[in-house]
Amino acid sequence: MDLTPIIGGFFVEPHYPIPSVSLRYKILEQKGAIPTFSIESQFFHIWQPLERFEVDKISLYQEGSYFHFKTMFGYKIKALYIDFSIGVDYINKMWWEQDNIVINTLTKNINPNYSIGISYRPSKWISYHIATSYGATLTYFENASGKIQFSYGIRIAPFYKNRFGILRNMRIEFISVNAWFNDIDKYSGFPLPLYPLFYWQW
Repeated sequence: MDLTPIIGGFFVEPHYPIPSVSLRYKILEQKGAIPTFSIESQFFHIWQPLERFEVDKISLYQEGSYFHFKTMFGYKIKALYIDFSIGVDYINKMWWEQDNIVINTLTKNINPNYSIGISYRPSKWISYHIATSYGATLTYFENASGKIQFSYGIRIAPFYKNRFGILRNMRIEFISVNAWFNDIDKYSGFPLPLYPLFYWQW
């Protein structure tokens, strides 16, 4: 269950919780040339038009049901991790608006998504990441189909030896996120890895 949209739904019209469920399941562990194999999916339903984000004064809206599914494959070579994914998204309705004028619409649309990522984890307290993707993602400019995204940065676990779980499980990322939206021919992002992200990982 995704608590953020469920709780957040009470603060936007019509003040209903937004049903949202995510699943990630590892099916196979890496064994020789056979990669790790996992699946990931997400479903949510937006009751009425909701603005997701804005790119250069053009707003992205979604309404209705959304379903994301992908298969993921991964290899670990010492401290190097290589991950691939391929999947599909169903969007009930998504559109871009500028000055209250609709300029692009997708209705009951099915779109592909795929990605490749590489991370280097030389120690328990720091790791380096780079990734590129096409289609909808579940992070940053999320759930927007047809975009090209490129990101890179570092992840730090500053207190990984601490006896208190709230500190031990804290992670800090400094990341560059870049997205190109083909539907509106626009770019948005942070070219340098200066965007801070704090989260806890259990």
